[in-house]
Amino acid sequence: MKRIQKAQKKQTAQNSLKSKERKGFGKEDVLERRGSREGVLIRGAAGIRRFAGRYIKWTGCRKVHVLEEYAQFVEVSRQYMADGLAVKEALEQAIQYCMEHGILYETLRNYRAEVLGMLLEEFDVDKYERTIRKEGMEEGIEHGLELGVERSNHLARILIEQNRVEDLKRAAFDSAYQKELFREFHL
Repeated sequence: MKRIQKAQKKQTAQNSLKSKERKGFGKEDVLERRGSREGVLIRGAAGIRRFAGRYIKWTGCRKVHVLEEYAQFVEVSRQYMADGLAVKEALEQAIQYCMEHGILYETLRNYRAEVLGMLLEEFDVDKYERTIRKEGMEEGIEHGLELGVERSNHLARILIEQNRVEDLKRAAFDSAYQKELFREFHL
């Protein structure tokens, strides 16, 4: 008798699980309506969703293949520039086109100004290299000054310990004599 009850519970649990899996599949939700266009989301198995005739892999509620949409955005931008539009106007029209066609819609809706500003800012390789070189030189000079001060202080301590105050005074005013002392004390 107990075996029959266990088997029935197990069968009920399996049927419940199967019905839950089936409930989500094939259900349609309207994602957006713009004029006559309408996007329909169909929930499928294993995280694969169909949207407007395309299959897209979803993780929760966010699309994983965003790079494909970015590539589409870049292509649209290039087409507008190839048509002879100025860069700013071409990018503005590309953003508008992509938003109307659901390409990077959320990103462009929320960060339109930032995206446009970033795209309009030209990357100057020569300027970048000059800046990096200048920063490196400034760091090198700062490091060199620190080492020089440390080295001079060490020399001053040695001369004071040896009671050579006159040599310390002379080294402060005569850089050639200071170099001789550095060599003498192997600094």
